[in-house]
Amino acid sequence: MEQEVEAADFVLVVCTPSYARKSNKRQGGVGYEQQIVSGQLMSGIVRSKFIPILRAGDYEPGPGCAIPTHFLGIAWIEFRDDIAFEKSLEDLIRVIFSKPRFAPPSLGARPSLETITATTLNRIRLTEADESVEKGPSGKTDLKEVDIELKSDEAGAYIDRGNAYSEKGDYDRVITDYNRAIELRPDDAFAYNNRGNAYSAKGDEDRAIADYNRAIELKPDYAFAYNNRGRAYSAKGDKDRAIADFRKSLELFTDPRDRENALRELRRLGAE
Repeated sequence: MEQEVEAADFVLVVCTPSYARKSNKRQGGVGYEQQIVSGQLMSGIVRSKFIPILRAGDYEPGPGCAIPTHFLGIAWIEFRDDIAFEKSLEDLIRVIFSKPRFAPPSLGARPSLETITATTLNRIRLTEADESVEKGPSGKTDLKEVDIELKSDEAGAYIDRGNAYSEKGDYDRVITDYNRAIELRPDDAFAYNNRGNAYSAKGDEDRAIADYNRAIELKPDYAFAYNNRGRAYSAKGDKDRAIADFRKSLELFTDPRDRENALRELRRLGAE
């Protein structure tokens, strides 16, 4: 089996909750298969070689999740609806032959991006590993509290640290840093969107929606803000508004995978 996996251009993985449980627990033949796949991924094989086929169950983590842990984050193909089999098959063929359903539009003008100088970063002590980052006993990164002087050119540093806290799942500190970033740069749509993500992660969908609203107000073509607001509305049970936002994000997204994710959300809500 190792040789077949290595020689194949793509590997289709039919996923069900039972398959995911056996794979995660390394039980039987499925467990042996998991070891082979994990070894391939660790050796540097591109993750897109493996295409999860969702045949039953859910794609979100939970008791009914059908996607094994080592496949989370890989784009999967919807095959749960037998009525839509032909469409699902076309989606699979398009992935295999790199022929996306939607062609990306032409690129627009380059955005104006702010550069934070090394001097600024050193002054606020975010680039010095021995001052801002330390390794705990578990080997995980722990961010120290640092004092940052409120200056208009340092909002980006708060955003960077907020992103680092987000990766650790420390959403209270994410919100604190984004509060400061927004205080310094009140017209930053990115900051509002990411603070909204932190509120949503804490289950505060109302505050999340308020931040997504502000992000969209500042940047009307902000596809991710529409998509995130759609998720928040969906979590609140507001299906109509969720569908409207997912449709808008589908219209604005340029990356084929982002567009496919928006389509999946619409299918999940019974709309396309």
